Amino acid sequence: MSTARLSAKTSALQRLWMQKVQIRLDAVCGALADMKAIKLLGLSKTVLCTVTGLREVEVNASQGYRVLLMWSLFIGICRAAKH
Repeated sequence: MSTARLSAKTSALQRLWMQKVQIRLDAVCGALADMKAIKLLGLSKTVLCTVTGLREVEVNASQGYRVLLMWSLFIGICRAAKH
């Protein structure tokens, strides 16, 4: 795979990962803003489970990006070693 194609695919995967990060952060910010109501209604555990689930989705979304980033670094090191 050429470096240009690898870079394009890496960018797409990074964008997907960042979207998942933003979704989780929006949920956390919303929960923090409504913390008093969440505690009064006894929803702390539900909110925790929701945010934890969003974090798992985020980590899973980052996997492809991290693998391609590792390959990009590997290719760069190999090219540098040849010179």
